Amino acid sequence: MLVVACGGGSSGSGATRTVLADYNVPGRSNAYQAFFPRFVTAHPGDTIRFRQAWTGDPHTVTLGTSVDKAMAPVLPYLKGQPLPPGGPPANVTNAFAALPSFFSPDVNQLAAQPCYIASGSIPTGTKPCPKAQRREPAFDGTQTFFNSGFIPYAGNNGNRFDVKLSDDIKPGEYAFYCVVHGPQMGGAITVKPRSVKVPGQSSIDTAALRQLNRFADELDKLHAAFVAHQTAPPGEDILAGAAPPAGSLDSFDLREFYPSTFHAKVGQKVTWYLSTQPAHTVSFRVPSYVSVITVAKDGTVSGNPDTTEPRNGPGYPQTDAPPPTGDQLPAPVTVDAGSYDGSKFLSSGANFQGPMFYSVTFTKPGTYNYACLLHPRMVGKVVVS
Repeated sequence: MLVVACGGGSSGSGATRTVLADYNVPGRSNAYQAFFPRFVTAHPGDTIRFRQAWTGDPHTVTLGTSVDKAMAPVLPYLKGQPLPPGGPPANVTNAFAALPSFFSPDVNQLAAQPCYIASGSIPTGTKPCPKAQRREPAFDGTQTFFNSGFIPYAGNNGNRFDVKLSDDIKPGEYAFYCVVHGPQMGGAITVKPRSVKVPGQSSIDTAALRQLNRFADELDKLHAAFVAHQTAPPGEDILAGAAPPAGSLDSFDLREFYPSTFHAKVGQKVTWYLSTQPAHTVSFRVPSYVSVITVAKDGTVSGNPDTTEPRNGPGYPQTDAPPPTGDQLPAPVTVDAGSYDGSKFLSSGANFQGPMFYSVTFTKPGTYNYACLLHPRMVGKVVVS
């Protein structure tokens, strides 16, 4: 059973209630694209503190009347209504077309930087909101767009984002979601009049733990299947990452190499299979960890090419074909990095365009530690004799 510690204030007015964003499972590399719990109740004047667990994924906390509209067909499913056969219906997936996406395909500054639009429509394009709309107000439920932007894994926010509910916010349900991961990483704040008692932090922690344990059970099943290589494609020695089949609003994945230790002989070619849900890298003699997403002094949010581009070897073949959409993936490509003696930084780069077989031939005996640069806890080693 998982143990969750959220902390926070009392159930009185002006309390702070903590919600977890993502979660690091002890002893395992993973990512949970969800809030824990998804639903929280509060009073006017309270603060909802979203505390982020850093798994390598960027997250946002995004609210507003535009989000309420988009999340309306999603919330019943997040509350437990069974999905129809075939997965989420079109009105769920299409509801977010009017909202900015985080990648378009580069980082979209409109979504990645803080943006608080009091009324009117959301701007089109990818430029950040004007400076006047980047200063966070209290959330009163009437703002069109109330977006934290990318929550850095360190810095002034302390890996968290606080939503201060205004004293005059009306009772009701206010949806939130993560711009990066879409409706499955969503939920709602229910505001009750001050005269109505609402659950305190211990009840919120209990609900979070119940949801986390359900995710953990599914993660254990996925782990067992991939340890047994029940779903691995032929032709690989090591499998990079594992994700459950599509068709659910519970979104999570394992970020481990299977097996985590691989034994090879000098001159042997070792091949990794990298799926693209999510993308991974195979990287040796990695430099000090640098986030895949960076924030400049002026607030510009960017992808870090040192973590995503190939280094000292061939990367994913360039193509003019559009990136894959939905659950359909192109056939894996084969990339051979050639001979390697462990003396240099070598990285496959990220396979955003589709699955990849990545091969390295080791020329000297020794232990070769490697990692995925996108996901800091995803590590493995090749022992060559």
